[in-house]
Amino acid sequence: MARDFTSASSQYLSDAASFVVNAPMSIACWFNVDNVTARHFLMSVVNDTSGKGDRFSLQARGDQANDPLEFQVFEEGLGQDLAVIDGVTAGSWSHAGGSKASAGDTNVYLNGSVGTPDTAHQAVPSGINDCHIGGINYVTFTSYADALIAEAGVWDAVLTSAEFAMLALGYSPLFIRLQSLVAYWPLLGRTSPEIDLVGARSLTLNSAPATADHPPVFYPSTSPIISPPSSGAVYVPRPAAISVSSLGVMTV
Repeated sequence: MARDFTSASSQYLSDAASFVVNAPMSIACWFNVDNVTARHFLMSVVNDTSGKGDRFSLQARGDQANDPLEFQVFEEGLGQDLAVIDGVTAGSWSHAGGSKASAGDTNVYLNGSVGTPDTAHQAVPSGINDCHIGGINYVTFTSYADALIAEAGVWDAVLTSAEFAMLALGYSPLFIRLQSLVAYWPLLGRTSPEIDLVGARSLTLNSAPATADHPPVFYPSTSPIISPPSSGAVYVPRPAAISVSSLGVMTV
């Protein structure tokens, strides 16, 4: 199951934990927006200290021409870097991703395709201390999404185009640059708070977002291969995959 957010109810997930201070970084999630007429804050890592609005944020901009997906890198009082790709659609699952190099471009990805980068390199967010999914809520600004969201990940590295393409094919973030994956919330809708399988940073459910069908995703697993050397049995991991069907049922 995924999480289902309703903007009128101010529903979102949050976790007050400082885990990405600044670029290089990447974030990604699956999403399914209800409409392409509103602004939907899908996933953001933010500085929610009073008077600060620094953030890295994935937004589906149905309020803009051509319904773009944006990855915004915003620094309060200075400005923003904004990477854009057109073509967000309502009523079906899509994959969103964004990356920011430490002294390089800001990129956005929609279903594995890269958008127009921002090469200005002007925004340098600092003091990142929270993650918001399904909306954004801090002292100076609030906005929410009407959307289903699942499979949210944060990396402390810039993922490649090939890695974003793998995520868009349905591979779990656990397959992608695991040594750099600092947070991963499948958002299966089975627990409150929502668990982080990598960094143990649980997400608080604000205003009780509902559950919904999950997108199809492949998860890594291991199956034992048993061999009987003289010293006894040895278990050797072998790759396997678990899929979550569109009905939210796990099949092997």
